[in-house]
Amino acid sequence: MRKHRGIFIAALLAAVLGRLAWVVMRQTEPSYQGVPLGGWLARYVTRDASGIPTFASDARADEAMRQMGAAAIPTLLRLIQAQDTPWQVKFLELAQKQHLIRINHAPDSQKIILAEYGFRALGGQAKEAVPALAGIFDRNVSRASQDAVLGVLRALGPAARSAVPSLSRGATNVAAGLAFECLQALRAIDPEAAERSDLARRDGCHPNAGLVLSGNTLYGTTAGGAGGFWGYGTIFRVNMDGSGFAVLHRFTANGAFPLTNQDGVFPQAGLALAGGTLYGTTAEGGSAGTGTVFKVNTDGSGFAVLHSFSGTDTNQPVNRDGARPMAALTISGNMLYGTTERGGNNEGVVFKINTDGTGFAALHQFGQLTGRDLTNIDGAFSRAKLVLADGMLYGTAWAGGSEGPGTVFKVDTNGGGFATLRSFSRGTKNNQSGHDRNAEGAWPETGVVVSGSVLYGTAAHGGSAGDGTVFRVNTDGGGLAVLHSFQAHDPGPSAAATGDGGHPGGLVLSGNMLYGTTSDILNFRPFHGTLFRLNTDGSGFTTLHRFDFNDGASPGGDLLLSDDTLYGTASFGGGSLGGTVFKVKTDGSGFTVLHSFTAFGLPGGLTD
Repeated sequence: MRKHRGIFIAALLAAVLGRLAWVVMRQTEPSYQGVPLGGWLARYVTRDASGIPTFASDARADEAMRQMGAAAIPTLLRLIQAQDTPWQVKFLELAQKQHLIRINHAPDSQKIILAEYGFRALGGQAKEAVPALAGIFDRNVSRASQDAVLGVLRALGPAARSAVPSLSRGATNVAAGLAFECLQALRAIDPEAAERSDLARRDGCHPNAGLVLSGNTLYGTTAGGAGGFWGYGTIFRVNMDGSGFAVLHRFTANGAFPLTNQDGVFPQAGLALAGGTLYGTTAEGGSAGTGTVFKVNTDGSGFAVLHSFSGTDTNQPVNRDGARPMAALTISGNMLYGTTERGGNNEGVVFKINTDGTGFAALHQFGQLTGRDLTNIDGAFSRAKLVLADGMLYGTAWAGGSEGPGTVFKVDTNGGGFATLRSFSRGTKNNQSGHDRNAEGAWPETGVVVSGSVLYGTAAHGGSAGDGTVFRVNTDGGGLAVLHSFQAHDPGPSAAATGDGGHPGGLVLSGNMLYGTTSDILNFRPFHGTLFRLNTDGSGFTTLHRFDFNDGASPGGDLLLSDDTLYGTASFGGGSLGGTVFKVKTDGSGFTVLHSFTAFGLPGGLTD
């Protein structure tokens, strides 16, 4: 009883002292028409019947702020960095829970928002507060305070130029959204400073595709980053030891939809290399916004668009040449071969084009999907690189076929002899993953590799658990066999430690050994993908590496094998959050991150 009485007395004393302090503070506030500043600020907030606050401008409060002018700045500075201490929060929670006293307490988040409204209403009069605001930003009192300060500085525009050093430092922060907001403020205050800060982080982010090798240098693409609000992707190089990273080309766009430009945007695929020239595709951009085929020298010079895919109807993307190329090109002599996900009949095409940009031709247009299950004869939405063997191109289509979940197909280099080698079957749903379970796999997203008369590939879903398969099929369509069925979505509590992966990517073949990746994130548990190997007869499956996000996450591109080392990319994670380039020995040892890309923070915790 004595203990409770002591708590009550202490609480009451704290409340009285807090009330006295509040009264003193109110007396030092400037006023207008007999109403103190706090009373005018309160006009910016209203509450609904449930007590939820809504903030909005108020003309009378704005006028009051302007009339009080610079006299309001000290109070606004105090409010914009308000931060309830842990003991204050605990006390208030206890007092309100026990109904000991009645407290009219505005949480610090509300004070911060009201202070931002007040500063904005001051307009140019707030200029003299800029050094103090920059100091509050640098001290990182709270993220809410930093966001409010950025809003005030952005509204001031060039008048806030003295805050540029603080904002430039903030633009290098990888915290979700903060770098984005700093760059927004810099663009309003000093566009040249914004450009300098933006350039410092323009290494790209989210490398979704594999690498190519020339000498000791690796070449690849990123799907995003490289400046702008989100960035539109890059072509980069890095040495096999991680040194010498350089951006060879930064894709640009006008920022409007559709994203049209001269060079393309969002390269989702890797590169093809011939001599000193790299060839690739962008999924969007170009003259019609539907993607491009491009080339660039390995030193970054000589960038040229070989083909801009033509426009499509916005409701039904139909054209002659295709749209949205998502796969790397296959090169043979002076000819490039590729696929598009859309265009043609809306279901994509197989195409060829000379390395000088002449002779573009659609070799095959996938047939229209029909029925409830969206089926056809040949497949649809190919996202896979083609492989060339004995005059025939082999590939996969993500959807379509006789049951809907994709196909393996072949076509000759002149567009003749098209044949569907395998249509994947529709299965039953796995309640854990939500994916189709069947015997052989479903929804293939990557290409196949060939050895003699046998094709090896992966299906992103399907198999016994619905988490994908490694399969083989003969080049005549016979001999289909599942070599491995993945199981990432084990409902057991130890799944993250024991699962072998899910959503497998492309394969690389060396002798009798296949190497590949899985990219699944296991039901939001700490499972960020794996590297694996298995024998071509399905035996000897081994997980070589489990990603932990710090070294990368979601490796989706094809691996590159050089001697006894595998090189690849992870789309996310790494020290700078925007993905990684890595290497690892074929026995799983020596995993090393060669480069971490910088994620570009966006509001709401998203990254570009």
